[in-house]
Amino acid sequence: MKRTCPFCKSDLTKSNIYFCSHCGSALPDNAQLKDYLSKDIGKTDLPDELKKQVKKRQKNPIKLPSLSDIKIVFTGLLVVLGLAVCLYYLVVFIMSEKSERLPVNQPLSNLETTKKTASDKNSLVLDVSLVNGPIAQKNSTDYIIYDADLYGDFNGLQNFEDYFGQLNSGYSLFVKENLGNLSPHFSVFSKSDGDKFNWGFIFFTLDEEMEMKGYGNLVISKIGEAIAMTDSKTVMEEVKSAKEGISKNLSLNPSFVSIRNKIPLEGKVFIMTLNPNGLAALDFILAKTTSNELKSIIEAFKGLNSNYLVVK
Repeated sequence: MKRTCPFCKSDLTKSNIYFCSHCGSALPDNAQLKDYLSKDIGKTDLPDELKKQVKKRQKNPIKLPSLSDIKIVFTGLLVVLGLAVCLYYLVVFIMSEKSERLPVNQPLSNLETTKKTASDKNSLVLDVSLVNGPIAQKNSTDYIIYDADLYGDFNGLQNFEDYFGQLNSGYSLFVKENLGNLSPHFSVFSKSDGDKFNWGFIFFTLDEEMEMKGYGNLVISKIGEAIAMTDSKTVMEEVKSAKEGISKNLSLNPSFVSIRNKIPLEGKVFIMTLNPNGLAALDFILAKTTSNELKSIIEAFKGLNSNYLVVK
């Protein structure tokens, strides 16, 4: 007689006397092979303890987990995994933030000093009537001679006469006559010749057809996109050589190279002294200028005890 498990519907063999070998469920009386067992072992009755276990298994058969139970467990595992991933990335983000704020191998005791970098210390906000514009960029430094003592960028050509008019009236006259054809940005530099300071200015033209003429004893020349003016023929030749790459310009000066990456792209004023003669040149301007603004800028520079200043 063929027997089938009433629980999992699997075919039963002679070895499946009281239990189904497929699902483990206890078989009901009408599906058990009691006669087979008695023939094999010579007994018709089970021990009392085993009978109790059989009856218990018959009342509470083992059930396989349902599909809904599997879904609940799987969903729970996904939630736990998601929380673990979120926690991991949160820890990574916090650690990366800390690593950016603290320099590598930098002790915590030096944290306050680290915040005050040279680029921050040398940048000041001053109440001056200038505008933000390019400072210490290639279009300026390519014209400045390598061995200049002093270099400065200013963004406010309308202030030129008050700032530098006392150096030579020819500079002021040139700016007055060509104010509408020139960029607000201009550069100044000096080079000492014994006890004398040779001055030079770099202006940037907005009119490519702008004509050149003489301004007193000054030397003026259009070089590329700029107009150079100086009180020394020798300095003018050096400016031309620097721009054309025949000789080195300020971009290769070690003092300038050492701070170049600290200088912002824009500002109102940039001033740099490249040697002790640069400080003397600044004192010369301080004594000559009629501009209280320029005086305050120079005094701020001297108060830094550094070799450069950025005014924002």
